[in-house]
Amino acid sequence: MYIQGKLIHPGEDLTECFEIRKEVFVKEQGIPEELEFDDLDQTALHCLIFSTDNEQNKEQNKAVATGRLILLEDGTFKIGRIAVRKEERGKHYGDMLVKILISKSFECGAKTVKLSAQVRAIKFYESIGFKTVGDVYIEDGIEHISMQLEQQDLCRTCQKEK
Repeated sequence: MYIQGKLIHPGEDLTECFEIRKEVFVKEQGIPEELEFDDLDQTALHCLIFSTDNEQNKEQNKAVATGRLILLEDGTFKIGRIAVRKEERGKHYGDMLVKILISKSFECGAKTVKLSAQVRAIKFYESIGFKTVGDVYIEDGIEHISMQLEQQDLCRTCQKEK
């Protein structure tokens, strides 16, 4: 199996990102399209994860996951719109995707990375090092909770894994 992550910068083609998000959020979860896609898409850094059966067939890569990273007014970074195609879940693509976006955040000087997690995904984000902040709230008809990862906490987590 050959897996590749690709960063998509503002102004580049977002078609594959949007296809995955439409499949996961609009069709699967019933979120209205006008709420799923917003102006932040044009200024965000997006990431796509591609997969193929073997390295010789790289040109046949299939986009399997996407997410975006935005810079907030307070100087922190927020990861969002994490989506993995239904048939590709459980293969660690989401894990790879989130870690790429975290790495890019810290590379750009972030001390804190935030996200708004669907309640059912809390354990997934906790496994990466995120901690819940505040209470559960409803966004687009789905229960969410704010989560954040401090750079110093990530470093401690890495040291524990050694």
